[in-house]
Amino acid sequence: MRHQPLKKYGEMDNKQPFEIKRESFGINLSFANSLICGLNGGFFLFLLPSKRAEGVIWLGAAFLWFIGYLWAKNTPYIRITSLEIMIFSSPIYAPVFIPWESIQEIRFLKKHKVLLRVSGQKK
Repeated sequence: MRHQPLKKYGEMDNKQPFEIKRESFGINLSFANSLICGLNGGFFLFLLPSKRAEGVIWLGAAFLWFIGYLWAKNTPYIRITSLEIMIFSSPIYAPVFIPWESIQEIRFLKKHKVLLRVSGQKK
């Protein structure tokens, strides 16, 4: 484990935040799930009239998957500005805001993993 002291890595532009997008595989997978649920819902709703309740449930699931797809496609995973770091992990939970002043230590664990030690929090 390599320890890195906190230092400024260059000036950030207030007008242009740095955004880290989500992986496209997960975004495409949620679109595929919404498509499959929608096809199942259409099948139950229109081809099997006795199973209309199941069709409505499948179409509701397709709608939720599609809303999740749109959120993931348009919302970055991490947004870094000169004032704070914002982490948007889920459309259900509120984003996490970490001001730069509260970061005490940055540890680079792996190629794509970073551990932030923030003041006022335990490890």
